[in-house]
Amino acid sequence: MEHGNLLGTLVYEKKIVSYDVGNRPFAIIEVLDFLDGSFASQAEIVATGKKVAISRPEKSYLEALRAIYPLIEEEIKDDEWVKGVQRSESKS
Repeated sequence: MEHGNLLGTLVYEKKIVSYDVGNRPFAIIEVLDFLDGSFASQAEIVATGKKVAISRPEKSYLEALRAIYPLIEEEIKDDEWVKGVQRSESKS
């Protein structure tokens, strides 16, 4: 991880990604690139404001992005809109 000159600093690049279900945003994901080949992700659930994060760094951007999906899905799976989209998509 990259650190600044002051104690307690951390330098990273942050990319913002939207997790949508049926064209509605359900989570805002931040993928963090620590500039040393490690990546992490965290997300905020739009409806509740709850924040979730992966517990360990991943080796690629895509791995970090995909690692947060189950945490988001656990938080939103009981939402009525999400359930409706799941029913609709499973019939296709």
